[in-house]
Amino acid sequence: MKMAGKGETKGKILDAAEQLFAEHGFKDTSLRTITSKAGVNLASVNYHFGDKKSLVRAVLARYLELFMPQLEQELKALLVKDDISMEEVFACTKKPLLGLDSFRRHGASTFMQLIGRGYTDVQGTCAGSSPPVTTVYFLCLLAQ
Repeated sequence: MKMAGKGETKGKILDAAEQLFAEHGFKDTSLRTITSKAGVNLASVNYHFGDKKSLVRAVLARYLELFMPQLEQELKALLVKDDISMEEVFACTKKPLLGLDSFRRHGASTFMQLIGRGYTDVQGTCAGSSPPVTTVYFLCLLAQ
């Protein structure tokens, strides 16, 4: 059996973690579930990331490294105006968010799922509660 290279193993872990975190949340996804899906051993997560918190950061960083510079560019372009509305500020997120689809198929929606999961993991949810307002707003913005 051929051993996977360091980069390949790390990528498998990130891809599996991303999918599982988006589907089940950060709290409800175990490292064992991630390694099982990735087809790697548990020690490889510790080797590449150190702990679950660092793995979560690495998953989010893949998106944020693309999203944040584009968002900054959009906001700087907006700052040349004298009068700026909150709607215009939020509208600046549309292009960078949709740009995540070029990183990964359904990248924008996966990123939003991850952000929403992060929110609910911290804030908790109640039966019948609605998703975070920011998530709903961004999804409506994308639909325009």
